Amino acid sequence: MIPRQVFLKTINDVAGSVYDFHDRFRIESLDSLSKEDDVYEIMSTRVLLQTEEVGELCRALNKMEVNNIYEEGVDALYIALGTVLSSGNFGISACEKVVEKNNGKTLSSHGIGASSGKVIRK
Repeated sequence: MIPRQVFLKTINDVAGSVYDFHDRFRIESLDSLSKEDDVYEIMSTRVLLQTEEVGELCRALNKMEVNNIYEEGVDALYIALGTVLSSGNFGISACEKVVEKNNGKTLSSHGIGASSGKVIRK
């Protein structure tokens, strides 16, 4: 596994790039005053972008374009982080909940599913 500090620095760099990208292109984000229609419009756009990026990742995987697989995976992450940013405080709150939930998973409560490779409750 790569060193923790290298990983955290790299992810921080990606998050900073996402922030700057959204700022540069003035990409909308939600706030506590957002109307339901705004939530639907922004999140629908984010889902379409994420679907496109995951599709590109799947195509690279199916063609075994090894170097491209990694870049497409990071493109999907870039969009996912953009969705967090576009979600404003709702996205931050969701991150905190997901981190807390996953940090609570232990080797005694969870294991890796044999067929899926996903961490699941024992």
